[in-house]
Amino acid sequence: MQATHAALAPSAAAQSAPAKPKVLRAAVKGTTEAPPPCRCFIIGQNYPEQGGIYAGICRGAPGTQHHLFVANEAKADCTWDQAVAFATELNASGHTDFALPTRAEQSVLFGNVPELFEPRWYWSGEQHAGSSYSAWGQYFGYGHQLCDGKDYQGRARAVRRLLIQSFDHSAA
Repeated sequence: MQATHAALAPSAAAQSAPAKPKVLRAAVKGTTEAPPPCRCFIIGQNYPEQGGIYAGICRGAPGTQHHLFVANEAKADCTWDQAVAFATELNASGHTDFALPTRAEQSVLFGNVPELFEPRWYWSGEQHAGSSYSAWGQYFGYGHQLCDGKDYQGRARAVRRLLIQSFDHSAA
């Protein structure tokens, strides 16, 4: 019994080395597969394989979160309809799932990567609830959001969303 304990005791070198953090991986409920390893992105860094510059994490539909990437391309002097067309037709590194950002996403963009935007008005993808002739946007000079007529000449910067898969940790 004592020999077993001695064999399991860490060496002096191992005792002085800092412990490596444990990586906990929870299985997806209903499967025996472990989730893929987490990919860490750095805000403001360009990830061409993702089609743009990483801006942070945003809430999406209830219970979801996503990574937000801003396309490198921008469009100036465009109406809301032209901005929507620009975003949906954009192809960056083979990615074609771009859209105009939501108002919440624009707030994250202003907070995390304002240097990517000129101090101008940028369209969001959200129409005004009370008027089909108006849509929301954000002024990136000071962060103010407001609604304007869709015929206004603003700017467009498309984003793409990478869903963060959630796992049922109670199943682990």
